[in-house]
Amino acid sequence: MDVLTKIASGVNYIHSFGILHRDLKTSNILLKKDGSVKITDFGFCEFVKERNPNRRPINVGSPLYMSP
Repeated sequence: MDVLTKIASGVNYIHSFGILHRDLKTSNILLKKDGSVKITDFGFCEFVKERNPNRRPINVGSPLYMSP
């Protein structure tokens, strides 16, 4: 299994719990020598199943990885 497939599998796994990462970038992906892939830094994550309709959306992320 290639790295991109493992990352997609990990994102699918956290989405199954209603978690949205919101800051997925190369510096938040850890690659181990045995080929395993870890997704880190859940500081900006949001639980989408518990979304408050009165809450206004907040744009987060790393400016270097965001589109202009």
